[in-house]
Formats: sequence, structure tokens, C-alpha cells
Amino acid sequence: SQSIEIGEVACGGQARSSTLSLRNAGSSAVPWAATLGKESLSPYLISNPSGVLAPGETVTLDIIPRLVERTLQPTTDSLADRLLVRAAGSQQQLEIAIDQTAKGAVLAVEATALQFDEAQLGRALTRTVLVGNRGNAAATYMLTSDSEDVTFPEREVRLEPGETREVPVQISPSLLGTEHAKIMFATRDFTCGSEPPAVAIEVRTTDTAVDVVAGKYSVCAALASGRVVCWGANDYGQLGDGTLNPSSKPVTVKGIEDAVSLISTTLYTCALRKSGKVSCWGKNEYGEFGTTAVTESWVPVGVPGNEYAVELAGGLHSSCARNAAGEVRCWGLEFAGGLGRGASRRVTPTPTLVPLPGPVVRLSASVTAMCAMTEAGGAHCWGSIFGDVPPGPFAVNSVPNIAFIRILQAGLFVADKSGDVWCAGPNDLGICGTGTTEEVSRLT
Repeated sequence: SQSIEIGEVACGGQARSSTLSLRNAGSSAVPWAATLGKESLSPYLISNPSGVLAPGETVTLDIIPRLVERTLQPTTDSLADRLLVRAAGSQQQLEIAIDQTAKGAVLAVEATALQFDEAQLGRALTRTVLVGNRGNAAATYMLTSDSEDVTFPEREVRLEPGETREVPVQISPSLLGTEHAKIMFATRDFTCGSEPPAVAIEVRTTDTAVDVVAGKYSVCAALASGRVVCWGANDYGQLGDGTLNPSSKPVTVKGIEDAVSLISTTLYTCALRKSGKVSCWGKNEYGEFGTTAVTESWVPVGVPGNEYAVELAGGLHSSCARNAAGEVRCWGLEFAGGLGRGASRRVTPTPTLVPLPGPVVRLSASVTAMCAMTEAGGAHCWGSIFGDVPPGPFAVNSVPNIAFIRILQAGLFVADKSGDVWCAGPNDLGICGTGTTEEVSRLT
């Protein structure tokens, strides 16, 4: 063929694609490439723009009108372009005319979606969309969105025939990483039936999770952008969005743009921030927020005395933070010795230093106990592991050169630097892997 006819575009419809066959009539393989004559806002796309044809082989190219084109006025116009096919190393090329019969003002939108990554989220941003009128009639287009987080400095755009323009689009910092919004371009000059024809493009955002924690009835995730999203029950403000409304999809926690990690125990959550500060929200029954106030908070509040924290760990009603110097401070309810001072039920709302030998490099917490691994490869724990509650931190002496420690309600697990794993605990379900369900009272 020397020409391709795409066909008429109906009012409000979209053009049909057409095909073109290329055949190698020679005796050797031929690398080839196909391009379109118009570099910007071409009315068409090529499904497979390059390849290699063996002798006698035939390939089919789909010539596809851009799916975002719409016809907005019943006036005939021709949207022409050229398909150029060249063999590798050849100065000659095949030139095939492409023609499309359309009606009236035709809106062309370069992008079908605007993509924002996590580095761009959490702050107001402006992007532009290149639009053009390839018809033969002027039209005024109205810009709307189905999301209040997407706005437009220009609500209307007037495009003359053949005119193109970059239209600014703004997104707010609260646009969720999982949320998609749509932008609609609709003309107020013409209608197709009862509705004005419109072109819609998506606003897509991606924000990957770097930490996920679960409370009793809610879940929170720290995102790569530094924001935190939560979903689930919200009886005590566990979602941190300033309301008590439950949500079946993620909502943004207010006031946090620099979260690094999270802890969540029962009905409250705390975030470690890049600045080293700690913020908590939800139920605050026993000083879990590190203050003397014991009222719940629907938005994050700062925990005093933790300006240089690098790690958090949380028990049932208590939390601990490790700072860059290796010191550990805990606060909340001294339930089952969780603060390192024996079996009392004393509330300690102010972060208090736990006496430990040497700098700590890792923390681990269960519902009733806490463990700290020291820089020298030792470990100390406090709270209830076997039912008894020691008066303070006790050394885990039976395993030298500890490389990793994890305390769970089901038991204590330690890995040494040679790669062996040790366990102690009730073992009623065989969780220690010893081949029995008998209690393991010492690390084995």
C-alpha cells in the first residue's frame, strides 16, 4: 500500500486501528525501522516499530490512533501523517501516507497518565500536560478532576485549530501513594447527545512501604516518602488522621513527613523520625506517649527525651528507644517488668534510662519482655520470659558472641556469630525445634 485510511471518527468515539504488511522480497535478512513523520503529538502510534525480516518473511504493523482522541464537532477535517520505513544501511525509505477523516475540534492529549514517585510525594507539585486541537474548529475545554487533591491554575483552556499548549496540573501533599485520580478535559462548545465529550487521564502515584506494623485492629505503614498511612479500626485515634472514623483503605497520618520505622502494640502506634524524635498516637492509658497526660490522641504527639533515637521497640503498654550512643530509655506501664525495674504496675510516663553494661546495638520486644544486644556480643533481657519477673535486666550468658536476638511471647531466640540458633521458652507447640514440646528453661 502507498496509503492507509484510518476511517471516520464518530462524535465522541475513537478511531479504529489499521494494519500494514511489510515483506522482505530479497535474499538476505534485513533490519528495518518504522517512524512517524510528526515527532510531537502525532495522531498515531506504531505497535512494533522495528525488527529484522528474514528472506520472504512478512511482518504486520498496527497503526493505532491515540486512544485519547475525541471528536467534538460535526465538521470534516483530515488528520494526515506519514509512515517512514527504512532498511538498515539503506539511503532509501518507503513513505506511506496515513489519513484519518475526523469531524470538528479534536482534542489531543500527549499523556494518558501523570506519574508521581515517592520522592515527589508529601509536597505540593505542579506538572504540565501537553494538549492540542487537531481539528478545524476552535474549542474551549474545561478541566475538572474527581479528586480534591488535584487542582488547576487554569480551569478553562481555549484552543484554536492546530494550537498546542502546556496545561499546568497541581497535586496536594495529601495525595495518597495508593490513590488514583482522573483529570477530565471537556468542551462546553459542543455536545454529543446529552453529555459533552471528554478526555480523561489518570494521576498515578507510587510510594513504597519501608515498614509495616499491626496493632489489635489496625495496621500502619511507613512509606519511602516519609509519610505514614494507617487503616482499620479507629476507636481511639489509632489511624492518626485527626478523626475517630474507621477506614477500609489507607489514610494519611497527620503531621509526619519523615518516618523511618514504626512500632504498634494493641491500640497505639509510635513512629521513629529521621530527626531522631519519636511521635505516638492512639490510646494513651498508661503513659505510652511519654508524658504525664493519659488521654488518647487522634494525631501524633511528640515523646519528650528521645531527640536522638535510632531504634524503637514496644511491649504491651510500654516502649523503649535506643539512641546513637547505645543508651536505652523506656516509658509507660511497668507491666511484668517491661521497664526493667521488676514486677510492679507503676506508671513511668517519662523516658527513663535502663542500666545496661556497654552500648546497645539492637532491641527486641514481646508483650511482656524486652531484650537488648550489646556491642560486645552479649545480651540482657528484662520482664517476664518464663513467668518469673527478675528485679532488673539479666544477662544472657549461655551463648557467647551473639549476632542476633529476638524475644517473642512464645520464647527467646538467639543466633550466634557462627550461625547457630538457640531457643528458650515454654515450647508447648514445639516452637524451639528441639523435637519435643517440653519446656526449654535454658537457651538450647
